[in-house]
Amino acid sequence: MHARLRGFGARLSVIVAVGLAIRLVYALALAPDPAFLSDANFFHLLANLVGDGRGFIHPFSFVTSGVTRPTAEHPPLYTLVLAVPSALGATSYDAHRVVSCLLGTGTLAAVGYYLTGEPVSAIATGLTIASYSLVDKAGVARLHPVPYMLLLEGGCALAGLPLLRFRRDAVRREARGWPTIVLAAVMSALAYTLVLFAFRLSKTGYVVAARELSIVLSAVIGSLWLREGRLAPRLAGAAIVLAGVACIGLAR
Repeated sequence: MHARLRGFGARLSVIVAVGLAIRLVYALALAPDPAFLSDANFFHLLANLVGDGRGFIHPFSFVTSGVTRPTAEHPPLYTLVLAVPSALGATSYDAHRVVSCLLGTGTLAAVGYYLTGEPVSAIATGLTIASYSLVDKAGVARLHPVPYMLLLEGGCALAGLPLLRFRRDAVRREARGWPTIVLAAVMSALAYTLVLFAFRLSKTGYVVAARELSIVLSAVIGSLWLREGRLAPRLAGAAIVLAGVACIGLAR
């Protein structure tokens, strides 16, 4: 029974990944902007007002006439969730659509993994990784990409300092390959800086989709160069990513 549940958990992972990809493609490339007098626009505008520190005021009245009128027209939790990226500077429709896609898919995945006994922490990790692009977008809106990148890399270096004390032997072993480490570090920093500049020049949805092309390359390199095997399922997953990038790139 346990093996069957684990098998279901693996199939659920594929379903969740494909479902999230479809939702993101539709939300970022196909869905039109909501009508002004719609629930979607109500949540979008109200989240931006809450994120800006104005509180729960009626967004339509404020936008059209500048009138500040308290509102309890909709449940507050969804608004508060959307207000988090708004407070970080991600105030666009696309940003809120990405958060909504992650929220809906993550809830479904968490329930499914809970029922099958699979670790929910894996889903939380995936959602965290998928959400940091919103933080990057907000960061480069307030700070030049180069110092922003240096601050992040400096933070990572400080976080790794305890390893010099508690994992000395491991650090010495890894340090023997310092030329490769330096080369990888420089290339990684340059690539990340280019992504940050892209966030300044284009929409978040386009940048996030384009940077995931690395998954396609990783699938090929891992199977053909590193001999990790399982080329067919890797290429299938890469094809889904590539199709999503193409849909967003060809969108209006």
